Amino acid sequence: MQLRMRWTAACLSLLFLLLSSLLLYSCNTPDNTDTPPSNNDGQGDSENNENPVNTIITPPYKDYPDRRTVNYENITYSRPDFDAAIALFTDAISLIEKNEVSYDEQLRTIEALGEPYENVLTMYSVIEIRNMHDMRDKSVAQEHSYVLTNYPRFAGKIEDLYVACARSPYARDFEKDYFEEDISSYADGGRLTDEVVELLAREGELESNYSTLSSSETFEFKGEVNTYDAFLEKLYEKYASIPNSAQFYSEKAMLDMAYEEQITEPINNLYVELVRVRRQIADALGDENYLAFAYEENGFEYTTAEMKRLLCSIKNYVAPIYWDSAFYSAYSLKMQSLDHTRPTRVEIINQLYNTYQLTDRELGDIYAFMLQYGLYDIERSSSERFEGAFTTYIPSYDAPFLFATLEQTNRDYLTIAHEFGHFADFFVNGSSGASLDLEEVYSQGLELLTTISSKKILPQDITVYLKYQALYSAIQTLMVQGFYSDVELRVYSLAYDEITKENITAISQQVAREYGFGNPDGFDISAIIITHTALYPTYVQSYCTSALSALELYMMETTEDGAGFDAYKKLLHRDQSLSYIETLEFAGLTSPFEKDIVKNVVDGVYYEFLGRHYFGQGSDINAA
Repeated sequence: MQLRMRWTAACLSLLFLLLSSLLLYSCNTPDNTDTPPSNNDGQGDSENNENPVNTIITPPYKDYPDRRTVNYENITYSRPDFDAAIALFTDAISLIEKNEVSYDEQLRTIEALGEPYENVLTMYSVIEIRNMHDMRDKSVAQEHSYVLTNYPRFAGKIEDLYVACARSPYARDFEKDYFEEDISSYADGGRLTDEVVELLAREGELESNYSTLSSSETFEFKGEVNTYDAFLEKLYEKYASIPNSAQFYSEKAMLDMAYEEQITEPINNLYVELVRVRRQIADALGDENYLAFAYEENGFEYTTAEMKRLLCSIKNYVAPIYWDSAFYSAYSLKMQSLDHTRPTRVEIINQLYNTYQLTDRELGDIYAFMLQYGLYDIERSSSERFEGAFTTYIPSYDAPFLFATLEQTNRDYLTIAHEFGHFADFFVNGSSGASLDLEEVYSQGLELLTTISSKKILPQDITVYLKYQALYSAIQTLMVQGFYSDVELRVYSLAYDEITKENITAISQQVAREYGFGNPDGFDISAIIITHTALYPTYVQSYCTSALSALELYMMETTEDGAGFDAYKKLLHRDQSLSYIETLEFAGLTSPFEKDIVKNVVDGVYYEFLGRHYFGQGSDINAA
């Protein structure tokens, strides 16, 4: 299928384009992103000094005549010319406003804008991958910053095109023949004014600064530049003969202060500035607060009141299980007895290939496509590499791309399965992003379903480990991402003059108490600053909603072989006209805002661990 790049009303801002349509991040680790491998074409890729025979599988070659995909190694980055692209849009807008040529000529002019538009998005994805692959490459970081800070001007011009078309006598024809959506709301003018564009550019600059600072592992201490761990190791060596001495603690306090001044404090200040700029964006748009803007851009189809009720259910039903000593003991014992192996990168990639080949023909073909074109960067952790995982889409090549930095534990199987869920969605649906809630069901859902299907390939002790790790992680996701979500709802409701480190810290500590986290006084502003909360406000809410749907898919599959995968495939081949909740219902899943869904789902997980119900015998996930 030829994937044609289009604009949609929901994709006009920098935030939504780069987050929902292009980048999808894993929630398995606090911070995440993506990057390309030096040799990922499946030819002779071996693990360190392993036997060269142990190479990544080369799947049978398949031709894709309707796709423009090439091997990732053949994709190059060239700086997008924003001025030239904006000039093309300006000329097209003028042509439509003057209305001196035929409708057909106006339509052809708009269609010709698809290529420069697509190129900008492609180059953003490519430079994002390059940046995450080597975060110490200053030239790449500069290009990444250039794209991030210049895109708002381009987004503003796209919106101007919508306004011109909506005001045209041919408005309904443009809707039918190109936009494929109602654009009448733009007849009253766009929202991306010069002031908003300026603020979005400032936000992009701050986000770029955050990415650079948060990836910096080194700082200066006593004239030397090194990592915190390296400095600490030297202190241990220096005071080995007098451990726990006053001199040791005095110097360690100086070390901690240097780290605080050079890394932690600047990040905290950046976060405050980001929240303030976002408040200004909301004010300039005439919104009550930034949450209204973020919800629209993330495609959330529910209200903050509904999310608050869901978070209340998490506190009422997930927290008791999460803190239950019997539940945690059962999890700990299973992990200690089962997590024996350290799978290699090659083993993980190949065994998941074999798993999906046996599980579902379509998923197997999509995984083979990923290997055939080298559309992945799956590597061990390194000093220059971004720690985490994400999946992005490269529009000009109709190609998803999967990035993951491995922990070198069996959990890596789950990380790759999670990201491959995003990859499959992009492969089937291109860049026509659904809401984040649904997009995260693809990842978390496939992660849990893979723990069942991998039994055909992996040893029993590993599949048992994966099962309990994935189920526990789902409960942990609800708790931790629920905490972040709750904090953000309150932080982004603050008035501009209330946005301070002290107030954000107070909110963090209050929410920590409500969720039952120990030592809530230790939850200062630093406790809630991660990549997601700093760069992608309210993204974490989608982890809460999708975790519930993912657990439902898992229970469907355990109840009836193939039922969970059938529902997953219905979600994958979604009807674009259906809403998020309608899509869930079409696949036989329950709305995450339905009464008792949280209680029933987490009680089902408790039963999997301990063989008994937490909330009583009547609580059954299959009744949810």
